[in-house]
Amino acid sequence: MLLMMMTLPFFAVQAPTQAQTQARPASRTGEISDEDTRAWWRATEALSGDELEGRDTGSPGYDRAVELVAQSFERYGLKPAGENGGWRQTLRLDEVSVAKPGTRISVGSAQLRPFHDITFRPSPGMPRTLDAAIAFRGYCGADVLGDVRGKVVICYGTRRAGLTTATERQDAVEKAGAAGLISIADPGFTIEPVRWPAAYARAVSFPGEAPPTGDRMLVATLNADALSKLIGSAAATVIAEGSAGRPLANIDAAGRLKARLDVRTRSLTSANVLGLLPGTDPVLKNEVVVLSAHLDGYGHGEAVDGDALYNGALDDAAYVALLQRLAERRAGKGYRRTILFAAFTGEEKGLLGARHFVAHPTVPKTSIVANINLDQIRPIFPLDLLTVHGLDDSSLGDAARQAAGALGVAVQRDPEPERNLLRRADHWPFMEAGIPATGFVFGYRPGTESEARYREWYHKRYHKPQDDLTQPMDWAAAAKFNRFFYDIVDIVADANAKPSWSAASPFRTAASTCPVDPGDADAVKQTVRGFFAALLKEDEPNFRRLTSPDFYAFDVGRRFKGMELLDLVRNVHKANVFLEWNLGEIDARVGCDMAWASWENVGKAGPAAAPEPVTWLESVSLARHEGRWVVTFLNSQRARKPE
Repeated sequence: MLLMMMTLPFFAVQAPTQAQTQARPASRTGEISDEDTRAWWRATEALSGDELEGRDTGSPGYDRAVELVAQSFERYGLKPAGENGGWRQTLRLDEVSVAKPGTRISVGSAQLRPFHDITFRPSPGMPRTLDAAIAFRGYCGADVLGDVRGKVVICYGTRRAGLTTATERQDAVEKAGAAGLISIADPGFTIEPVRWPAAYARAVSFPGEAPPTGDRMLVATLNADALSKLIGSAAATVIAEGSAGRPLANIDAAGRLKARLDVRTRSLTSANVLGLLPGTDPVLKNEVVVLSAHLDGYGHGEAVDGDALYNGALDDAAYVALLQRLAERRAGKGYRRTILFAAFTGEEKGLLGARHFVAHPTVPKTSIVANINLDQIRPIFPLDLLTVHGLDDSSLGDAARQAAGALGVAVQRDPEPERNLLRRADHWPFMEAGIPATGFVFGYRPGTESEARYREWYHKRYHKPQDDLTQPMDWAAAAKFNRFFYDIVDIVADANAKPSWSAASPFRTAASTCPVDPGDADAVKQTVRGFFAALLKEDEPNFRRLTSPDFYAFDVGRRFKGMELLDLVRNVHKANVFLEWNLGEIDARVGCDMAWASWENVGKAGPAAAPEPVTWLESVSLARHEGRWVVTFLNSQRARKPE
């Protein structure tokens, strides 16, 4: 349409800061035998180096990483899919933290070291000071608490089936009127070892979001090695019995817990980076597959073996780098469906970027048909088994079987659901919203060297500074997974049918029971033609009547919201630019209260004295509103001239 007359904003390239020019470890690309994997690792090195300071949400290092990713998306031929025609979707966030410098917590003469012996769940209403008696209450079932009003209750933080859950313990202790809840991190939960020290104690949320349960209590997690500082010599027995899930006796400790907490608050912003690879099929291009990984890491935190910078190389810089590598391989060549590349922020703080995007998508939500997420991937041993999240929940599982099978890789359901990995990565908000989604974990067979390497990684590197560019890698396994990713995207993006939920999946939305109206397709076509007539005639009342309140248009990297599109036409007319639009045969598809249409628009544009012939390839999404169809989204691209 007329948007081809607008020039693309050039992405500013800033000079590197002093931090960005610091020397980094020697590149390991010489260890890698194939160029595709070398290119992927070079991108990983760029995102994982110390100069980006671990990419903590809302930090200057994170902002530099955003710029690197946005620049690469532009360089590789993607279109901006963020806000206001740019690459970014900005989140406004609030943070509550417990800072180490002013925090003191003790029982008698014994001091508890913040982040080594104990860490905290910050919340706005948490107490800044506390002086309370201590009551150990086993697994903290409501029936064993007794009178704990005003006390700090210690609970054994078991994750064993058949015993209390963390939610049940929290609810019981809060309802009993306790002043605090300290959960012992269970050393018996060996499938994901306890990690000490904690990097820091920070909670990030959206402004106006309800505070967490137990906002007024002290909520903390205790290193099992420090339990004796609270309950004395009984600690060894408690740990031994609790680790085995055996019954635990109540203990009323002699000392009192005294705490002074340095609670700090601030507001911050952090951005998702979003790029679009438009689809090529006249109909399927209206369906969007989101490919995602999280750009944020932990940043600076408590030192481990003298290193206080949490680089987050495999978690998850390497898989933002894989998104970049796929975009580079495609070089602007689309699949049948449209692909949205998403580097999300705030995953480590609670899936914030993905949650915000799903709630406020920059493409019509009804157009999003799938999410393939890259996280939890550890190429540190041979890849012959792959855990696929939601394997049996949607047809994405079938695509994973096909892509993996071609590489000689078996697939499996999550063998350790008690770790809750399904809900700990950015595919989860999509699944909650009813959008088929999946993610992957390197699998292993019990008792093998692969399992030993996996467990060791979670013990020594997960959310620690040691997840850096020097860690052991299996380059052949990394290359095989990258090949799997390219192949599953090929399958999903080019399939005739869009991804769908399995009949037995708990995520499956209710089957549609809407009646089929033979006249709907004609009504959609009439709405489309009326929309363009109103736009060309600058007919504001009809333009408003034929568009939804959240209508926007997208083309060549520019986004126009609502009346901005009509204002653009007015300005073009005032500049004496001639416009002529002739919509060809409209292909309309209707599904209940949603519809899609596409066509070729053959017209003219340019100076009134000598307009040039132009062909635009266009599509719209529509929704049923108050008994009529309204346009929710317009996508227009100028057709390439024949060579």
